[in-house]
Amino acid sequence: LRHKTDLADEVVDGIGKITDMKISAGRGSFMERLDELLGESEPKRPPLEVFSESITTKHPDKVKHLEQHGNTLLAVVDSSDKSLATEMKQHLKEQFNDIPPQLEMLDQATFETLQRLAKAGVIQFTQPVKGQIYDSKTDTNKEAKEKQRREMRYQEKLQLAEEKQRMSQLLADGGFIAEALAPLNEALNKTLAAAAIAAQIKADDPISISQISSLQNTYKLPEETTATVAILRHERKSLSEQAAIDAMASAKVVMRVINEALAAE
Repeated sequence: LRHKTDLADEVVDGIGKITDMKISAGRGSFMERLDELLGESEPKRPPLEVFSESITTKHPDKVKHLEQHGNTLLAVVDSSDKSLATEMKQHLKEQFNDIPPQLEMLDQATFETLQRLAKAGVIQFTQPVKGQIYDSKTDTNKEAKEKQRREMRYQEKLQLAEEKQRMSQLLADGGFIAEALAPLNEALNKTLAAAAIAAQIKADDPISISQISSLQNTYKLPEETTATVAILRHERKSLSEQAAIDAMASAKVVMRVINEALAAE
């Protein structure tokens, strides 16, 4: 409990110093406690939101409307396309861990006819609309919305990167230089991922060394960026203390350049 209190004071409130902590169980148990207290998982977006964004971005001219009725997802499409139906069902399976919604597809003309009949009271849907997920008619400013989605995505990455960088700095300040490299590596990877999202570059996770070259031109990153990434990913366990300190300094410069560039957008 004392360790948790001390760590919470330092990490959350900035009170006290990690070097003042009395760690009786050695580095191993301390690292486990630190990882337990500070480890953050990336927040997950609602699966239907991810599905909608993916399928409407890929097929903007085919998918006209998406709405949920109970456990049924109604998709209004431009025309009946078996390959599109197969793709949409596969996307739903990928996004839902348990049972995905039942997909029902209608063409635009049939959907409009059903809406008119329902409005006239001739027919009635047994399941009310649980939520309209997407509609091409109301989604008039797609470019602005896409930009907003990108900003939300890369801000999430930057927030996670900041947490990992703080964890790394906390370890380094406590004399745990070697242990500080792993969270710093995560922070750098997430910062680079944020930069790729902002630049609309489709990148791997984590971003590959070859893809980093594109970011170097876009953000005018230091020449040693790719070398720093490679060292932190593949060589950090074999670095001397001075080499580790140098790698940390280089990584911080890269992250600072990216953060400043994104803040200026």
